[in-house]
Amino acid sequence: MRTFKFSLPTEHLYRSSLRLLYSARHLIFGLMAILLGIVVGQGLASPGSYQDVITYLVFGGWLVLCLLDPLTGLLAVVLVNPFIETSIKLDLGKGIPDFSITRFGAAFLLTFLLARTTVRLHRLASPTRVEATMLAAIAGMSAAVDASVSPTAALQRILTLYLMPYSLYFLTRNLVQDRSRLDRFLLALIIVGTYSGVYAAYEQLTGNVLFTTADLKGRILYYGTEKIRVLRGLYGEPAMFGRVFGMIIPINFYMMLEAPSQRRRLIFLGTLGVSFLGLLLAYNRTPWLTTLLGFVILQFVYPKFRRLFLVLILVAGTLAFLSSDRLEESTFSERINSNSTLEGRTLRWETAFNMWKDKPLSGWGFDRYQYESGKYRPDGLRQNIKAVESTFMAILVATGLLGFVPWVTVLVLLLYLSIRLYIQARTPGWSGFVDDKLLAVFWAVFVTYALGAWTVVVNHPMVHILFFTIAGALVGTHQHLMDANTETRRNTLRGGRAGSPAPGSVSAPTL
Repeated sequence: MRTFKFSLPTEHLYRSSLRLLYSARHLIFGLMAILLGIVVGQGLASPGSYQDVITYLVFGGWLVLCLLDPLTGLLAVVLVNPFIETSIKLDLGKGIPDFSITRFGAAFLLTFLLARTTVRLHRLASPTRVEATMLAAIAGMSAAVDASVSPTAALQRILTLYLMPYSLYFLTRNLVQDRSRLDRFLLALIIVGTYSGVYAAYEQLTGNVLFTTADLKGRILYYGTEKIRVLRGLYGEPAMFGRVFGMIIPINFYMMLEAPSQRRRLIFLGTLGVSFLGLLLAYNRTPWLTTLLGFVILQFVYPKFRRLFLVLILVAGTLAFLSSDRLEESTFSERINSNSTLEGRTLRWETAFNMWKDKPLSGWGFDRYQYESGKYRPDGLRQNIKAVESTFMAILVATGLLGFVPWVTVLVLLLYLSIRLYIQARTPGWSGFVDDKLLAVFWAVFVTYALGAWTVVVNHPMVHILFFTIAGALVGTHQHLMDANTETRRNTLRGGRAGSPAPGSVSAPTL
């Protein structure tokens, strides 16, 4: 693996200092606990400061986790993001983006890993063309900030939805370094799917909306009749719920099929059932279709899954045939056959494409679509359209080719690398800890994320975080093996050319 290697004249001093700090870690944690207790005590003694107390407790506890084990700190960020991302944050003043746990976590872990790499306590994987393309995407998007309706809001969006997930991709590929750590990461994803499914069932049954800071007045709370609720808590929209489940369910299937014991298989079967229930209760059609499409792709390359998939199809088809009358009257049938208020996406996309043609290179800036789209409608009307309903078209209109091309290239690169790694993983002598079946699972995850982004603007950071951490763990961690294999083939080819006789020459006879 290509790694960063720093050589500093004071390296021995840094090493000695870090070893001293590590040996005194219990004392340091004790002092941190005392200081945190003092801060909490002062906060509790002051009226109206409970939020600050909770913030200090969360950030302090998370710092301790990171110092003990950086991977645990990263997994904690992923696990708690939907609950506290918007409520627990450090206010840095007007005009400066707040420090949420995700932003603070990414910045601290990157700094911490660089510091450990500097004194050779950690081997940091070298950035690749994927990271370079990510930086190009951020730069291209940032060029559209000044033209946006609200430059501050545009900067916040780039930071939250793109820079942070990209940073977590890099962190994941550096912290997931063996099979045991990969299993911990995959288990954390299954926990996310399980609590998301439990919450979806709770909100559908009770109507209570939790873990949201959005104002629900004027928001659509039902699909058509009042039989089907629109999920508004945790991830904000049913579309985001569906995409979370669509990315986690294939991984849950893999963990169940590859579990080493009957007990673990039963546990993973239970979590899989909860995630499936959540996917159904999200009542969002695109994730239903993309998840099924992911299954169809997966069954071609994963024999264990193929057998189970065929059994499930047979059982589902039989049940559907026997209870066809009930299905026609069910809420699922009503949702499938209904026309939502977001129909007519082709009109929105044609309008966006017409807008882009006017400013193809740098784009219009973020949020301009809802104020300028009326002039570009192909149907002759002049009323502005509020939302474009496609992440692809939204980025194209907002940032032009400067932001759109590198953003799409990141996705194409990840898919291309996963295919090459899958082929290499099926050859004898594969030294990676990600097997070919898990790389195929990534394709199912990719389908849900990419096709899901085509039909809706993915505005919740958790969807991006899940995808790019999964990509970092399954693809990014093994890119060096593919690069090393390519380099070996090149050296072999050069050696063969160097050792081959020149054209027209005669080889000496062998005695």
